Amino acid sequence: QLAKLAYRSITDRSNFNQVFNLLSYQSSKDELTAYINNYNAGGNSTDPMSDANFNNLYQRIQQEWPVSTQMNSLTSAFNNTANYFTSYQASRLIQLVTAESNRLQLAKLAYRSITDRSNFNQVYNLLNYQSSKDELIAYINNYTAGGNTRVPMSEADFNSLYQATQMQFFPGERMNALVDVFNKTTNFFTCAQAKQLIQLITMETNRLQLAKLSYRALTDRSNISLLYELLESQANKDALEAYINAYKE
Repeated sequence: QLAKLAYRSITDRSNFNQVFNLLSYQSSKDELTAYINNYNAGGNSTDPMSDANFNNLYQRIQQEWPVSTQMNSLTSAFNNTANYFTSYQASRLIQLVTAESNRLQLAKLAYRSITDRSNFNQVYNLLNYQSSKDELIAYINNYTAGGNTRVPMSEADFNSLYQATQMQFFPGERMNALVDVFNKTTNFFTCAQAKQLIQLITMETNRLQLAKLSYRALTDRSNISLLYELLESQANKDALEAYINAYKE
């Protein structure tokens, strides 16, 4: 009850998982998720599937064979526009198949129906290959941008960039190089990539500057906590949070 009442007054809702984690039971978490989704939608509720209905669906598909039959059922479940799932529910369903290509296909299909997209890393982490993860990120960015794709830098290109920056001997040269990198509007990065680059700089004020610059280019902003970890001073963390809250595309 208090978590629901508190939601209206929260100024950093991207960190609301700190409140969410106070709840022990999945049913309570699902109810809070449903409340938040309904609140954000202005009353148009997209409640996740109830535990009972989900368990029935899961058990039915679990008993199906061969894998092609399971895939057909999972595809239908995620394509059904009346169905909504938490990230946890979707991850459990997707784990019923083991082939990476099938998991990637289902992860894409599932995204539409996810009610707590800030927790979608539970699905993302089911993929083993970086290429699959990059493809899923690209799909999500394209989905949320209405077709304007923002794809993070490939692993090969990122490694080349990282090594070139690392070889800059003087800190001032590194800083200038990173400012140029983050200011280049065709560059996009995952939070993990941005963190790696910013860690090449040791001065905290410079790290804060780069964290702000990098925000435009981040493709998975739900993982922004990785950049906060670069800052030790609470004042700098607050400054970054204020920048993000005020940021407009």
